[in-house]
Amino acid sequence: MEAALKQGVLPGTISSDVHQFNVAGPVFDLATTLSKFLHLGMPLAQVIERATINPAKTFKFPHSPGTLKVGAEADVAVFQILEGDFEMMESYAGPGAPETRIAHRKLVPMATVKAGKLYGSASIPVERL
Repeated sequence: MEAALKQGVLPGTISSDVHQFNVAGPVFDLATTLSKFLHLGMPLAQVIERATINPAKTFKFPHSPGTLKVGAEADVAVFQILEGDFEMMESYAGPGAPETRIAHRKLVPMATVKAGKLYGSASIPVERL
């Protein structure tokens, strides 16, 4: 991804691609994946757009998810940006590439709103709807 960004090639969408073989690393979750794109220099607005608006347009979801427009269903993930030194695992460390990097910003999930209902902090499991 770093080589692509250096050439001006941006992803259309960003997802975690979490599955049973990478949930323990290097992927972990969507917040970690988004943080890796921040570390590579993509502006926060572009990172969020590629995880919200762009996928909603790509899959043509009903009810306009991926937007905060008046009248849209309130499905929102609330994140905090932490500043510091955070170790990030490479998804693919090619020959000679480092297996980890130190990022200085990290997105941390704080709360979820689903269909207008607040589900507290990210440490509280969301009830099945």
